[in-house]
Amino acid sequence: MSVIHGKDIRIYNSGGTALIAGAKSCSIKKQCKAMEVASASDGENEYNIPGRKSWSIDMSHLITTNGVTLQEGSYYDLSVVIGSGVTWVGRALCTECDIQGATGNLATGSIKLVGHGPIGPA
Repeated sequence: MSVIHGKDIRIYNSGGTALIAGAKSCSIKKQCKAMEVASASDGENEYNIPGRKSWSIDMSHLITTNGVTLQEGSYYDLSVVIGSGVTWVGRALCTECDIQGATGNLATGSIKLVGHGPIGPA
């Protein structure tokens, strides 16, 4: 077993190029909603079953001379490569594009993608 470094988590578009040039960090969140199924006879205890699943990706990046290539309100087919052995594929909606810049610092941006359907092994 080996440790995966943050630089080894990469997001690509369907053409195989990096989704965002100059990516600094990436957070991938997969969730499953819990649906309560307890009945009155269960007393004070709660019982749950899995409900709908969702996922999202948050990325921060440096602004390059190419600018920001993603547009909010647009869908992107992408692959998530984790290390050298795991690849997930999915379709996502870009919901946020944020650009920040301060005098004397590099311009940075952040992107939020929410899943449109499942994400899973390629």
